[in-house]
Formats: sequence, C-alpha cells, structure tokens
Amino acid sequence: MIDGLQNGQKQDSVFILLDLLNAQMDLFKTAIDSNYNTTAIKNQIEVLQNNITAIIQFSDNIYDNLSSNKKLQADVINADVVVLQTTTTIERNEKTVNQIYLETIAKEIYHFTQSQINALTVVARQCPVEGGNAVFKARALLALINNTLNYDDRDICNRVGIELKQGQPDLNGGNIKLYPNPANSKVKVVYLANEDFSYSFTIYNSIGQIILIKKLNSDSSYFEFDSSAINQGVYYYCYIGTDGLNENGKLIIIH
Repeated sequence: MIDGLQNGQKQDSVFILLDLLNAQMDLFKTAIDSNYNTTAIKNQIEVLQNNITAIIQFSDNIYDNLSSNKKLQADVINADVVVLQTTTTIERNEKTVNQIYLETIAKEIYHFTQSQINALTVVARQCPVEGGNAVFKARALLALINNTLNYDDRDICNRVGIELKQGQPDLNGGNIKLYPNPANSKVKVVYLANEDFSYSFTIYNSIGQIILIKKLNSDSSYFEFDSSAINQGVYYYCYIGTDGLNENGKLIIIH
C-alpha cells in the first residue's frame, strides 16, 4: 500500500500517522497509570512507527532517484556541449557558461571552483553587444556567490568602441518612477529630463523633514540610493524642474 502512494499522499500520510502515534502514546501512558495491559498498545505503536519510517524512506528514495536523473541528464547534455565547435566570441561565451551551468547548478551544486569563477568573470565583464546573452547569464551565476557585483555596460562598451544609446525609460506616462516600491535596502529612481533645464529630486517624511535631495540633469536617466538606513515607514517624493515640472509620489520602506 505504501509503495502505491504519490509524494503528496505520502506527506499527508506521515502527518496522519504521527497524529495516530501521539494518540497511541497517550493511551499507552493512561494504561501504565491505570496498570492495564500495555502489550497491544505497544504493538500498535511499533506498527505506526514502522509505517512512518517506510514512508519517509520511500520519499527519500524518490528524491535520490530524481536527483540522480537530473545529474545524468546534465552529463549527457554537457558531453554534447563540450564537442561543439565555436568560431565567434558569442558562441565561445555560450559554450563556456553552459558548460559551467551543466557542471554545477544543473546538478544541484551551488558553488564554483576558482577556475569556473575566473571563466565566468571573463564573460561577465564583456560588453553585452559584443559578448551576447551569455554575458548576462555569467553575471547571474556569479550573483549566486556575490550579489554586490555591478557592471557599467555603458563604460564597458565604450572601452571597445561600442556606444550604447540611451533609450527612454518606461514611466507609465509619468516623468519619474521609483522601484521597487515598497523598497528594502536599495531604490532605483528612473526619470525623464530635458537637456535645456535642471531638476531636483527630494524625499521627505510625513512631517516634512528632508531625507534625501539630489540634483538631476539629462546626462543620465536614473540613479540608485541606499535605503537600508532609512527608518521603515511611508515617505513622499517630489520631482521638480525649471521647466515647470512638478511631480509627486509616495515611497514605502519596509525592512
């Protein structure tokens, strides 16, 4: 009967059997206190314990089998990736990152060797236009072991003679947007600015005290600030410009 249960049923069965076991233990204690024959109750408790052990063991076996299958599939795919011939930087990057992924994350290994870190770092520091999507994949893998890494793609690409055009941010019809909102440790402010005018951004609390103030211009379209030291609560922001712009909103900080 146990072997025919599905994973979800097995978990439910464990809880049910634990409840029955607790009930039997209560009966056992009552029998001892009352000098009753405890043999039958002890036998029932042993049966329940054996069933619980069997279900847990079965679930562990299923997990081990699934894990082994994933590792085997990763090895099969990786064998095909290894023999791929590459002729461009983008292809070489894809091969490098895919190999490392198949050797680690695909096998539920969440750490990297130093040589793997070095290889991912080489790819992650490339201009995405030149290095392809593997650049972002490499950065995502490195973030698993160090989430403080930052990459200035405008500067990185400029160094290899590629100029990234600054697109207009999606502000849902407004001129400024803060996210995430609610925020915890960091807030990104994306804004529109006309090169012929100057602007300022201010955050203040419910009684009007200024928490942050920053001058803005069209040289950039966003900036980030650390909100980890700002007390949890509701704050208000104002984005004004010499062109008459005056836009307000609310920022919630949650720690």
